[in-house]
Amino acid sequence: MNIWIEFLMVLLSIYAIIDLGEEYFKHKGKELSKKTKLALIWLVVLSIGIPYYFYSESQGIDDTNQYYVNMFPEESSQKNYRVPAYISTEEDGILLDTIEWTNGGETSFNTLNNPPLVMNELVKQESDDGEIWYVELTHQKVDKIKSEIVDDAQ
Repeated sequence: MNIWIEFLMVLLSIYAIIDLGEEYFKHKGKELSKKTKLALIWLVVLSIGIPYYFYSESQGIDDTNQYYVNMFPEESSQKNYRVPAYISTEEDGILLDTIEWTNGGETSFNTLNNPPLVMNELVKQESDDGEIWYVELTHQKVDKIKSEIVDDAQ
């Protein structure tokens, strides 16, 4: 979800809770002091912000790194692979761009029909070559991208 939409939702939640608190106290015949309103605002911000921070950290995927994916061919009798993948994060979710095979080859998944990846779940993906794979995204980052290893060796 877009960060601005999330921010707007948080602001609306804060406003709604403060408004409900004021209505409750007006019904009781009392007014909220400025300190009480400020305390309520901070309480709401912290109660929404802290869990959101830990949730977003648990997702923790950014497209500046490579991540390992587990690749399962459509035919279950074939071998399964754990390979480095280039991913991109879009508004739709985490999309698989390219995987690098251990023999140096690559397979691209840039077709628009592929659904976003879900952490630790098998998601059906079609490669640009038309092959069907089931892909499981892992939290494991690739330590160094192959091109950086080659550059360091030279």
